[in-house]
Amino acid sequence: TLETKVTDSAGRIKLFLPKGRYYLGLASAQYKFSNKRAGKDVYGGQIFDLLKDAYIDFKIPLSKIK
Repeated sequence: TLETKVTDSAGRIKLFLPKGRYYLGLASAQYKFSNKRAGKDVYGGQIFDLLKDAYIDFKIPLSKIK
């Protein structure tokens, strides 16, 4: 299933997902995905598995396109 969501102004996104394997694709006319930052709750472009239905709450680092 493909679904579109928008981050808040700080680049955070919260989703409810059923158990399964996921990858978040990101697109913006003014920003590009940046996986330079790592840490807890920071999405770095990796595939992730949910073992049960859950809310995910990621920070998504973006870099402004020049």
